[in-house]
Amino acid sequence: MKRLILRLLAGLGILIAAALVVVKMVFGDGELYPSIATPPLQSAAERAIELDFPPGMVAVGPNGRVFYTYHPFHHPQDHTDHLVFEWRDGAGVPVAPEIAARLHGVFGITVDARGEILALKETVNS
Repeated sequence: MKRLILRLLAGLGILIAAALVVVKMVFGDGELYPSIATPPLQSAAERAIELDFPPGMVAVGPNGRVFYTYHPFHHPQDHTDHLVFEWRDGAGVPVAPEIAARLHGVFGITVDARGEILALKETVNS
């Protein structure tokens, strides 16, 4: 019985080694993957806004409007009234204060081509 198991394991090892050799011959010809890097759009980045707390998510629209959230792990008690802000005239302005409660739990924001902010939030089906 031991002999049979050893032969099966040896056969399996040979099959695995053969498969690895085939994969190496087909896909591993030793050429380096071509660089897909592009040159930077700007030579130096500029600071757009400066916040008291670390931002969570930042989204910039096509017209230059900047939206952001505060990171939920950094003093969440300090920003419980509003979660999503727009940077206007040197200060953060809450986005849609009338629906601020519905924006809690947002974990993704982006701005579409029309300049409208989109928020991603998990939900539970009832």
